[in-house]
Amino acid sequence: MKRTFTLFSSKRMCNGRPLPPLQASRLGQMLLIILFLFTTVCVQAQITLLQDYQNNHSAAIGTFQGINFREAGFSGLYAIPGTNGKEFWTLSDRGVNVDAANANPAACRPTYDKIYGFPSYAPKIHRIRVNGDSVQILQTITMKRPDGTNATGIINPTGFGSTAQEMASTDTVLNCANFNLKIAPKDVWGIDSEGIVRDGDGNFWVCEEGGPTVWKISPNGVVLKRFTPYANMAGAQPQDVQIDTVFKYRKNNRGFEGISITPSGKIYAIIQSPVLYPNKSVGEGTRIHRILEINPVNNATRMFAYVNDGIIGTGGNQIRLRDWKIGDMAAINDHSFLVLEAALRGTTDIKRIYRIELSGATPVTSALYNGLTLEALVDTTGLSAQGIKPVKKTLVMDLLANGWPSVLDKAEGLAILNDSTIAITNDNDYGQSSPLENGIATATTNKSHVFVYRLSGANKLEGYQASCQLSAEEISGPANACAFMGNLGEVATYSVVATNGADFAWTLPKQATLVSGQGTNTIRVKFLRGFVGGTIGVKITSTCGTDVVTRSLNITKSLPATPETINGPSSVCDFVGTSTQATYFIETTEDVVEYRWTVPAQVALVGGQGTDSIQVIFTSRFKTSDIKVKAISGCGTSAFRTLALSSTPPAKPGAIAGQSYAICSPNNIVTYSVAPVPQATSYQWTTTVPGAIISATGNEATITFPPFVSGLVTVAAVNDCGTSAARTLTVHSKAATPGSIHGPSEVCQGTLQTFSIDTLAGVLYYDWSVPKGSVIQSGVGTASITVQIGSESGAVKVRAVTGCDVGTNAKLDLEVKRCHGGPTRCDLVLYPIPTKGQLYFRFDTDEKVTFQVAITHAITGTTVFRTTGTVDPDDNTYAADLSQLPNGYYIVHVTSGSFSRHQRIEIKR
Repeated sequence: MKRTFTLFSSKRMCNGRPLPPLQASRLGQMLLIILFLFTTVCVQAQITLLQDYQNNHSAAIGTFQGINFREAGFSGLYAIPGTNGKEFWTLSDRGVNVDAANANPAACRPTYDKIYGFPSYAPKIHRIRVNGDSVQILQTITMKRPDGTNATGIINPTGFGSTAQEMASTDTVLNCANFNLKIAPKDVWGIDSEGIVRDGDGNFWVCEEGGPTVWKISPNGVVLKRFTPYANMAGAQPQDVQIDTVFKYRKNNRGFEGISITPSGKIYAIIQSPVLYPNKSVGEGTRIHRILEINPVNNATRMFAYVNDGIIGTGGNQIRLRDWKIGDMAAINDHSFLVLEAALRGTTDIKRIYRIELSGATPVTSALYNGLTLEALVDTTGLSAQGIKPVKKTLVMDLLANGWPSVLDKAEGLAILNDSTIAITNDNDYGQSSPLENGIATATTNKSHVFVYRLSGANKLEGYQASCQLSAEEISGPANACAFMGNLGEVATYSVVATNGADFAWTLPKQATLVSGQGTNTIRVKFLRGFVGGTIGVKITSTCGTDVVTRSLNITKSLPATPETINGPSSVCDFVGTSTQATYFIETTEDVVEYRWTVPAQVALVGGQGTDSIQVIFTSRFKTSDIKVKAISGCGTSAFRTLALSSTPPAKPGAIAGQSYAICSPNNIVTYSVAPVPQATSYQWTTTVPGAIISATGNEATITFPPFVSGLVTVAAVNDCGTSAARTLTVHSKAATPGSIHGPSEVCQGTLQTFSIDTLAGVLYYDWSVPKGSVIQSGVGTASITVQIGSESGAVKVRAVTGCDVGTNAKLDLEVKRCHGGPTRCDLVLYPIPTKGQLYFRFDTDEKVTFQVAITHAITGTTVFRTTGTVDPDDNTYAADLSQLPNGYYIVHVTSGSFSRHQRIEIKR
């Protein structure tokens, strides 16, 4: 009887197709195996996770809501040529932003669904290295405006990527009266960076999802060009270059997410989610994403259509069309790309990498196709009906099936190292999330990762073309020749880091001599005594072909800079009258050949003169004086750097800054500070409030107060010579009495009048009372009220209420008149509305009128502007400058003794 066995199961796959089983007798087993191995031509697909690198250490950003944040939030990834796949460029996005759709009381809920923890944060470009199992940040470049100042991640101005209703909140509020205090101004150079590549000139190309726009950025981070759909609008910047206006319809936070550069140098950017063109219903009901092509040579652009994977699943776990997002893209060659496509809803989690082909795809526009926008064509069927071919896509990799942790939601950076190696990074949202979207951040353990994968067999990137671009950094080396001049000078070293550089031809200014290095990327130079200035240059030829790059560095002859801070003890009590030596030192600089120190007469310099560090002995006669040092080079001498020395205790601290009234839960944690005291090395903070907890850091202390009535906070300055006299501040749990009530003291019966006070720290509620017969129309509980005046005179009163106590009333005596006399005529017109900031009041009156103006926020009721004025029949127009107020809606209250007007206005720029 002949026995058979299955050599390969029918479940074995080859490029997605099952292989047939092979059977053989035992005698033919080995022959059949050999025959199968030599005759099977199908190449097996294989994906291997080579390494998961994690970013464990990075620079601190700051503390927000009790969480210590560090640089992270990696978005975009670009492999740096010549680093053997070990170094990359990546981005931070706009900084720490907390989901906030449900934050604050409903009356002052943010209309923009993010809260900026650090509104002044400047988005960064990071050069990173993968080493061992970690990601190291080697270099950080801050993104900058055209003038060289830092950009921010704040939303763009109204009409340039935001609506008038959207505001950049910087924290949550419990009281709507504080809402405007937690708003940052919009920024014309705000950027929410998501993807990055670098061209042959060393410039970065960054796509961002806010505008959406594509930035061309210099090697030192300054924006050179911004490709934007708003370049044709009034208020556009000189650096703006027009792209199709259809991108104005981008979904909020879903602009350009991925960017790539081809070997020929063209730029491609892809929109994260379909644009809402012509409306939200169409945009969230389509599968079509737009790809933008930019030719940097002439700024010409084209667009192509990409179709996502559509609806998957059912019920609460169904992936809907609006759930699809693009993570990034990377160029395989001039027409082929990898695209990272993802969606998450409920328990359905999809993260895939596709290969797409532009060859044969139809360029598209923002014009209508048989009356429909591109997005309204929905899918490949709709596109085909209009003769449109989208880019062709082929599945390359399922991330979740190949070692990608599902806890890492945002795969947002994709780089190609070679035809068989790719790298992917994630955006960890700086290690925070807000599951309730209430603006409150919760720390997570998620880190920024870089995953490196090997692609074998059928998964190799066929047709991959490495980008051979000559790139060079700026020349590094001393720009001041003073330390390298003449016979006593040293030899200066200059170098340039270049990728794909073949030859380096250096040129030197007059009176400079090349010691060595011509033809290499590093030279050594000696400057003669007669050198006065000039330029060192290098011409770099490329291994790629005919490309040439030049770099230059201007060399000057200038006096050395004043030395930096002198380090060493400033309180010297323990050294006075002893033989113990004290050491003082400074940081050295390249252009200095000698440091000259000067010490007081009662101090002996025992070693180190001429160097960056000296040793001294203090005699018993020393009290107070200075130690000084200056730098000397071949060009001259710097100014002195001085350090004050003392053998006495420090002076008494100045006034303590911090809240002194209304210290009561929830406002019972208060920070106090004093200005730094010269010679102080530490500070002693105390309080007489029993049970209070003090957390002090130098000249600042945070105190958590238990329930109390009143007490003292004290601080004294300390050094090695003793302790200063104490500075005190009296603190109270009770609120302070409000200051003067703002408003008229004589009013007409039946008019509307506004009364207000300056806000007080720690107050939860303002308790107002008005004369009998008068009625508070609006502003109850706030610092400003509007009152319908009754017939009786009396007092307007207000007191502050905290969680622990009710304060003392402030009052304004009010006299009510029937006003049968008064001006025979008084009408008022406000214009223009909306206004950009200048508001005019035109009175039609028969006599002189003195009036008061109070402007309140239409949502919160907070008084944001106050003024008084006088007009008469001959000069009846008054102008108010409201340019400092942000865009939005406000109520203008105009009152006089017998006149009252309340009108809603809009500020819109």
